[in-house]
Amino acid sequence: MTTPEALKGLYVALGGNAADVAGKVLTVEVLNAISGKYGGETSAVTIPEAIQAITAVAGEIGKE
Repeated sequence: MTTPEALKGLYVALGGNAADVAGKVLTVEVLNAISGKYGGETSAVTIPEAIQAITAVAGEIGKE
């Protein structure tokens, strides 16, 4: 399993729709989707930027 595939599984486990990330092939793309699911930034170009964006909205994860 690749990192993007694993992150897609996480996205779905967090309540996201698999179709929303089906076409994403880069780790940063899926991380951006996770961030966006919680109202965060979705334009990160690097993995550290994407993780920082998720960190900024981490308090929203699990509130659904």
